[in-house]
Amino acid sequence: MADEKNENTEGGKEPAKKSFPVKTILILVGVLVLELVTVLVAFSMAGGPEPVQADHQAAKLADDNNKEVEELVVEDRFSNSRRGDVYLYDTESYLVVKKKHQTHVQEQLKAQSAQVHADIATIFRRADPTFMHEDELQTLSRQIKGVLDDRFGKDADGQPKILRILITRCTEYRIEF
Repeated sequence: MADEKNENTEGGKEPAKKSFPVKTILILVGVLVLELVTVLVAFSMAGGPEPVQADHQAAKLADDNNKEVEELVVEDRFSNSRRGDVYLYDTESYLVVKKKHQTHVQEQLKAQSAQVHADIATIFRRADPTFMHEDELQTLSRQIKGVLDDRFGKDADGQPKILRILITRCTEYRIEF
């Protein structure tokens, strides 16, 4: 082994030590700085974004489309004989929709008026008499809304087109034979 060390030193064949690649790193840093300068110059020459101005009419139109409107659904008298006696209920019902759905709902009400009337009449005939004496007629309103939701469907957002039902009149008359 000692002979091997002597041969390496005597023959002039020392292993080359690897030096730190300074030139390569300087070239790489130079290229990155050049890219950075190029990007900064390009952005400064392009300028900033154009100023934005609100379209007040579009905002007003969107607000108008989300306003609630009322449509008369039915104004009629319906009978109920669940107590043994026949009672007649003079009713007036409205539905509340967003203005953007108003024309569609009006068209559907005209096209399906007999079916809607029959559905509401069935609800009144099958209703428990206590439903007619609730303060806000919640049960009848909920049942009518369910029937009309099935008829009119949902909007593009997946929300029912009908927001709520208003029963403005439900006057009870006893019918005697």
